[in-house]
Amino acid sequence: MSRGQIFLVSAISAVILTVIFTSIALQISEVEVSRTGGLKLSKKGLTAIRALIRAGAIDSIVGQSDSSLARYLLTIMLPPNTYYKLTVEWNGEVAIVSNKDVFEPQATIRYVYSSLSLKLIVKLKLELSLGG
Repeated sequence: MSRGQIFLVSAISAVILTVIFTSIALQISEVEVSRTGGLKLSKKGLTAIRALIRAGAIDSIVGQSDSSLARYLLTIMLPPNTYYKLTVEWNGEVAIVSNKDVFEPQATIRYVYSSLSLKLIVKLKLELSLGG
């Protein structure tokens, strides 16, 4: 192999490794946690988002348009009488999972992760409010 070929193979390998490590890093890092309400509610929401990802609920919404697992997990993980609206965005498409049509959010959590099984970057936004 000539020096040019070796350089080309090295450059391509570096790009591939960078893409792999970037997708792994995006899967575990929060982009933004915005607290417009209670800190406790924000922490519970972030825990719920991580559980949704671990359980495969987000991949079910994106890949199969099935939000039943996400609804179930949000119901059991969030405090009683909590209104939620989960917005899932990928490739220009949007899915919304909520238990109340209109409410004023007290906490908003934004999260980005890379779905390795679907090979997509998915944006999540969870809005929460304690109901009466």
